[in-house]
Amino acid sequence: MPRAPRKYVPKVKGCYECSQRRINCDRGEPECAKCVSKGLACSGIGSRYRFRNGLAVKRKGDPLRNRLSRSSDQHGFSLDSEQSSSGRLGQTSVHQELLPFVSIVEEKVDDNHGQPVRYDVVIEPEENATQHTRISVLPCLNHITPWQRLLLKHFSDHIAPEMVVIDDRNNGWRSLVLPLACMDELVMSSVMAVSAFHISERAESQQLVNSTMLYSKAIHNLQKRQNLHQYDIHARYRIIVSIIVLLLGMMVNGSSDFPIMFRMLQSALDMVNGETVSAAGSKVIAEFSASQIRKMRVYASPFISQDEGVSAVTTQIRQNWADQQLYLQSYPAHSRALSLISKLRHQAFHIYLNRASSVEDGTTAPEDLISTFRQMLESFPEALPGEHVLVWPIFIAASESFDPNHQQFFARLLEKQFRRNSFANILKALESLRRIWARGIDENWTTLLPKQPVFVM
Repeated sequence: MPRAPRKYVPKVKGCYECSQRRINCDRGEPECAKCVSKGLACSGIGSRYRFRNGLAVKRKGDPLRNRLSRSSDQHGFSLDSEQSSSGRLGQTSVHQELLPFVSIVEEKVDDNHGQPVRYDVVIEPEENATQHTRISVLPCLNHITPWQRLLLKHFSDHIAPEMVVIDDRNNGWRSLVLPLACMDELVMSSVMAVSAFHISERAESQQLVNSTMLYSKAIHNLQKRQNLHQYDIHARYRIIVSIIVLLLGMMVNGSSDFPIMFRMLQSALDMVNGETVSAAGSKVIAEFSASQIRKMRVYASPFISQDEGVSAVTTQIRQNWADQQLYLQSYPAHSRALSLISKLRHQAFHIYLNRASSVEDGTTAPEDLISTFRQMLESFPEALPGEHVLVWPIFIAASESFDPNHQQFFARLLEKQFRRNSFANILKALESLRRIWARGIDENWTTLLPKQPVFVM
């Protein structure tokens, strides 16, 4: 008797790593449990990118700590010298988020790596619809070492998501900064320093990377390009992006040197006629740089001086509606969260301006202003995205709070955000709040912020 045909069961596609190991993937997200249990870097079940021009293929990865320990000694790592560069590249799995694909067209790139070359990239989405796009990349990414790839991935996974309200493919900290880092040594050294700072803050037992050495290298590379007039427009915006990334580093490590870096950014903008430096280059990078500069200026200025703080906050209030409308058009599904975030920021702006204008009479913001702010915060559902971008508004409201109940409430929220992102500037912000609260209601705290500089954002 012939064997009865077996009922067809469609294959459930999982991650690429499980398919190579010939096992059934559990389709966990963002990484499947089977890869995690084996210490492999899982590429997930989303789109997989295949490069036609010789980029390293995906292979089995090693646990993060083991791979870090084999990286370069001169950057704070111990290295297995017997292993060839090509072999290490083959063993390092790169997630699809690590090197996002955007159109970055430049006439030239860093001389160390030669001219950019056009490549065809085949993108294979889950829907089996193949898309073709053209991007400008380097002839090969072999110049990126394994330890650099790990720090790039750390930046993509743990730092870039904290800098935007909604983390998606439009996150410029991932889709723009990381490709620029692969093209330019200055941007790369800045990203490496920020990732190293963050890993150092999170590491409990030993320092896996020498963050101080990487930061010194970034500053040295920046000093070599301090004369912006001798560079073309593309090199100029890469310099400015590098300074923006280093300002992010001031948030990650809580450094009190951020006013120096902020002044450096302003000097660079003055030398190249303001925030339109990138207008003749890439429009996408120009818009990203301009938006980050505006955001950093309004949040950093109160910690530079009271006058600069009042000027920046007043300007932002006038522009707040335009920014809100742009976000709502881009993310209509998140309109509730975006509306709440906008209202909380607006409330914090008014709290700051009210206090700054009360230098002589010593009055405080009306109690209902703080109570309303707290009620809006308490109404923010945990399921909605964006609560992590409210650190600055919470800090401002907490600075004006002299009710111990309010103080404890805001302190707990900041501690919650620190547990989420491990940015040391939040711990410095809590220390600053305790000093403000200790001074009492008669002291105008807007004049105290520049004396205890910390970049809260």
